[in-house]
Amino acid sequence: INAEYGGIKMGNKPNAADPAINELSKTTHYNTNELNSLLNEFKGLDKDKSGELNQQEFTTVLKKHAGNLTDDMVLRLFKTFDKDGGGGVDFKELVTALSIVGKGTAEEKLKFMFDLFDENRNGTLDKEETKKIVDQMRNVALAMGSTTAGAEKFIQNVVQKIDANRDSNITKDEWVKVGLQVPSLLVLLGADIKATP
Repeated sequence: INAEYGGIKMGNKPNAADPAINELSKTTHYNTNELNSLLNEFKGLDKDKSGELNQQEFTTVLKKHAGNLTDDMVLRLFKTFDKDGGGGVDFKELVTALSIVGKGTAEEKLKFMFDLFDENRNGTLDKEETKKIVDQMRNVALAMGSTTAGAEKFIQNVVQKIDANRDSNITKDEWVKVGLQVPSLLVLLGADIKATP
């Protein structure tokens, strides 16, 4: 059986010499062995052999590699990973995004999370988009055992630091600058995760 997985034409056995696998190893934080392991898992989850994961298949792999995420966050990630908007996530889209979320630098993760919540793609987080981030942080904090009052105080402090000029719009630069100074921001967004092949 031959199928194409995000530009990787594969039979039953992965091939470390595949040019697409080699290219992904250069553009992601994964080596060829890890990529082959992820490809095998991807192929196993792709029940209809379409070369893409639908939302249910995607949720299965994400829960394994990205831990305890809310349903809203999983949906956001699915839409973000589906770069071409085709309703499915191919192997290259999955690996590229998992590489950032699971193995990327703090700056890469912060930029990714900003883009995840910048729904209108205008380069700023408006009041409504910021509210969704605050809700995500609150959910993660409570799931980690924080008290509601403690979580609210910490989250509001972080948001005030990020929006220092108080214009209710957060730019990517403001987000990244403060995020790099507040490592727990990634934890509260559920993005301080370790991806495993």
